[in-house]
Amino acid sequence: MRTYVRGGGGITRSKVLAGDPEHNVIAAEAAAFELKQTYPLPLDFAIALVHLYAEKRDPKFEPAALRYLARYITEESPSLTDVAGTAALLDERVGEIRR
Repeated sequence: MRTYVRGGGGITRSKVLAGDPEHNVIAAEAAAFELKQTYPLPLDFAIALVHLYAEKRDPKFEPAALRYLARYITEESPSLTDVAGTAALLDERVGEIRR
């Protein structure tokens, strides 16, 4: 039996998507882990986490961005133009991290 206490201090999917005021990577990862227990992590949550990694200059950004892009292509079947645009936006974030 697992016992745990859930307080109001956790991060929810809506807080990540709306821009958590604390910008807490650990809490966002915990929320992602919790979501993945029941469902695949939704793409909108995944991209929010990718942008949070970029904002925090977290080394997890680039691997997460690549995983997101692969899932985006597979799950959404976007046009080549949309893929190129999404990849370009993610690449701009890489530039921000390296500055």
